[in-house]
Amino acid sequence: MKVEPIGLPTADIKASLDQIRRPLSIAIQRSSNGFNVGTIIRVASAFLVKEIFLIGEEDWYRKAVMGLDKYENIIETPTEADFLKLVKERNAPLVAVERDDPRAQNLWQTKLPSPCILLLGSENFGITKELADASDMHVYIEMQGVGHSLPIVAAASILMAEWTRQHL
Repeated sequence: MKVEPIGLPTADIKASLDQIRRPLSIAIQRSSNGFNVGTIIRVASAFLVKEIFLIGEEDWYRKAVMGLDKYENIIETPTEADFLKLVKERNAPLVAVERDDPRAQNLWQTKLPSPCILLLGSENFGITKELADASDMHVYIEMQGVGHSLPIVAAASILMAEWTRQHL
């Protein structure tokens, strides 16, 4: 379904999109790079994710979203505890994405659940122990080469694309 934005009120466009959203949510433990958070929201819009959770109180760069935030379900939670309450209400598995977690399975060899909430940590510190321990599943993106990690926007994009590939 293609929703034509010209001439329709924002609320009508958002309501139309909400009817076709995927049972996939993404959560970002915010770091000091608000531009990346804004860019992930833009990518999430392209994959029709159900909700985007922003954990923490750091601001994010709205210009990076290119105006798409008005069509998205963005839920800001000031604390990890607030976020975990919402996860429990959603009754969807929380999938932590953390390369160095010994519990993590290779994304390319793992069936991601549907519905689910994909959790990305901050670029500086990864996922906190509290959130990692509360997660139902742990995955990592296998990499080649000498780099230790991917930029968070690249990781989020890969994860949403892989979930979509597996479930659509």
